[in-house]
Order: sequence, then C-alpha cells, then structure tokens
Amino acid sequence: MSIDFSLIIPEIFILISSFFILLFLLFINRKYLSWLGYLCLIIIITALILTFIFKNNTGIISPNLLKVNKISNFFRYFFLFSGLALVISLIISKIERPEIYTLILISISGSILLNHSINLLLLIFFLEIVTVSSYFIPILSSNKSSWLSYLRYGIFGIISSFLLIYFISLVFGLTGSLSLDINVISIEKLGILLIIANIVLMVIMMIRLSLFPFHFWFPSLAKDSGFFTTIFFIILFIPANLLAFQKIFERLYFTPLFSCHITIGLICLTLLFLNIGAIFQKNIWRFLAFSNIAQICFIFVGILYSQYLKIYSIYLGIDNITLIYLLIYLISTSALIIGLETYRIYNLKTNWVDFLEDFRGWGKTNPILSLTLFVILISQIGVPGTAGFLVKYSLIKNIINPTGHFDFEISIFLLINYLIAFYYYGRIILYMWSKPKKHINQESESKKIKILKKDFSYILVLSFITLCSIIILIIGIYGFTNLISNKPLLSFLRF
Repeated sequence: MSIDFSLIIPEIFILISSFFILLFLLFINRKYLSWLGYLCLIIIITALILTFIFKNNTGIISPNLLKVNKISNFFRYFFLFSGLALVISLIISKIERPEIYTLILISISGSILLNHSINLLLLIFFLEIVTVSSYFIPILSSNKSSWLSYLRYGIFGIISSFLLIYFISLVFGLTGSLSLDINVISIEKLGILLIIANIVLMVIMMIRLSLFPFHFWFPSLAKDSGFFTTIFFIILFIPANLLAFQKIFERLYFTPLFSCHITIGLICLTLLFLNIGAIFQKNIWRFLAFSNIAQICFIFVGILYSQYLKIYSIYLGIDNITLIYLLIYLISTSALIIGLETYRIYNLKTNWVDFLEDFRGWGKTNPILSLTLFVILISQIGVPGTAGFLVKYSLIKNIINPTGHFDFEISIFLLINYLIAFYYYGRIILYMWSKPKKHINQESESKKIKILKKDFSYILVLSFITLCSIIILIIGIYGFTNLISNKPLLSFLRF
C-alpha cells in the first residue's frame, strides 16, 4: 500500500514535533520548560505556513483510506487555529502541566487526519485519538476537578466508544465495506439493521455532542474543571466530533428521511434546553458550556438540513454556510473565552461565583479588552455588520425558503432561540458598560500599567483577541454591504 507523504507535510511536521516535546519532558527538568508554550506556538504557526505553501497539493494520500481536497485544507486551517488558541490560553493561564502541550499537538493531528479519512475505521481511529486526549485534559488542567463529573464523563466516553465499534461492525455487516462512499440506503433487504444502525448513531451523537438528554454532563465538567477544559472541549473536541458525524452523514448516505426528522427534532429540543439553561447560570464556565453547545447545535441543524434537502435532490449551498459558520464560531468563541480568562487573571482575581456582577465596569477598568470582547459578543448575538449575523441570516433564510411547512417550523424555532441568545449575550454587554464596583476599578487601574510594561503574555493575548475581533468585523461589514447590494454574502469564503 503506497502512501503519498508529500500531501500530509503539515501533519508529519506536527507529529514529529510532538515526539520531540515528549523527549523534552522525559530528559529535561520541568522547571526549565517555561518556554515550551512559545515553542508550541512556533510549531503551529510553522504548520500553518506549510499548509498555505502546499495548499494546492490535493489528491489521494492512500487509496480508499486518506484523501486531501479543498475542504481538507479548510479544516487544516480550522484545527491549527484551534491549537493556536489553546496554546495561547495555556500561556495566559500559566497552567504548569507541560504534558498538555503534547496532548494539544496530538489532538490537532488526529483532528486533521480525521478530516482526510475516507475510510470509516480510520475516521473512528483518529476521532478516538482526540477522545483519549480529552480524558486527561480535565485532570491535568485543574487541581480541583470533581471526580464525580470526571467519572460521569469517562463512563459516557467509554460507552460511546463501544457504540462506535458496534456501529462500525453494523456498517461492515450491511455493506461488506468500510468505505465512506457506500450508499447504504440503496442496498436491498436492510430492514431492522438499518434502523438499529441509525439508533446507535443517534445515541453516539447525543453523548459526544452533549445533546438532550446528555446535555448536562459537559456543563458540569466545565464548572468543576474550569477554563482550559472548557475551551478544549468547545473549540477542538466537539468540532472534531461534529466533523466526524458530518462526514458520516454526507459521504455514507446513512440518513434516511425519518432519521433526519428525528435528529433535527432532537437537536432543536437540545437547543431550547441549553439556551434556557444558559440564562440561569452564574458560573462563567458552565454558562459558556451551555451557550456554545447551543451554537454547535445551530450549526448541526444546518448540516442535517443540507442532508435532508439532498434526499429531495435540492441543493442551496447550505454546506458552504455551515462551514463558514463553524469558522466564525471558532474565531469568536476562542477570543471570547481567552478574553474572559485574561480579565479574570489580570483584573478581578475572581472565581466567577456570579459572573454578571463581575462584568460590571469593564468599559472603564480595561477599555481595550472590553471593546474587542464587545465586538465578539455582538457577533455572537448576530447584530448586523458582524460575521455572526451573516451566517445566522443565511441559514435561516435558506431553511425558510423552498420546500414546505416543515422548513418554516424549523426557522421559527431557530428565530425563537436566536432571541433567547440575544437576551443572555445582550445582558452581559449591559453589565459590561454599567457602573463599576469602586474597589474593582481601583485594583484594575493599579495593575494596568504594570501589565503593559512587563507581561508579554498579556500583550500576546490582547493582540490575538484584537485580531479575532477585526476579522469578525471585516467579514461582517463586507457581507452586509453585499447583502444591501444583492450580491453573494460571503463569496470570497466559498468552497
């Protein structure tokens, strides 16, 4: 079996780099590894440059196993950006666990190779690489992880892994192949086995994406494990799982009409529970877990609806919209979470017991950080002129358009949840620009000069968040201008 290694140069570079970091951990005293985060930044930036240099290298890496195309290159940038955000978040939080850097690099490699996979066994194998890393992250990143929350996640993770193996065996039994190009529905006499396979797939999705009734496990884990666990799951683990399910739906043609209806209904129910639940959260990490899984559900509705339309041989370009939504979700979410942790560390020194009260006075205590996060928040809401508005508008417009009453109901439901999200994100903005607490204002003013003069990590993070907010505004203004002039909203981001 021949493998064209020239097509996976960025992935090879990351894997080799992670091997050398493991050697550093074995042979160098940990107190001399304070520079490790910046080394990982250089590794990921180099991989991004290699991806850009070899962006036109597409083709079959290995027959019936791995393939690179334009979508693969998109997800290379996506997961490398995730890794960049994760490393920056580690630098700013000063978590003294150098093993996490290796886990990040391995998880990035697994996520990218997952996207190249055109074989179900390889797809699941690379997904499990990311999953195994996620078992260690909550423990390594926090000294006070709740064992109950971690045990609950471990049990659900193991169950979903066993179900994935069972799903593979079902597909192989139905088709005699593990290729992702098999049309299962066209095979005669499937009967009960096809129904069982769809039920197994839905249960795996419910666990891995924290859908109803498993929507409680990740917010609990995020509350107990804190900042880094939350950002790892939100910008790497859950998107990697979402990509795996998208590939199964779109390439295996494994979603008959009844399953589309059930799954979309299940995700809409999850979206409602999570959005309502987010309103009542006082812990910031639990709030972010609720609100961002709701964002993922919004994206997943687009993926499933695209498959639903394909059953009727209708194509509206929703695939492109959901990919763009995923990219904008990554940029805005990573900037928001890192910005919140930055403010906690350098200004409030709080445990976010009641995060809305802790938001009071941001506009005066740290105006630069507040303005950048303000842009991110209004994009999460979907205010016109931001990237968040464009993708939500495009998705709802396409769903409400051509094929019937069922589509209209989904659109109304999404609009209701959009208004709920508008409320809880808008509430943060109101608190941010309200009158500050006097003692917090004084403490922050005394720290600001020292930070800007001496702390390079703060300047690095502030530059990252500012860059993200500028990207959000540029995309939003460009698309909104096109909307007014009846041009394609995001033509320069089409795939």
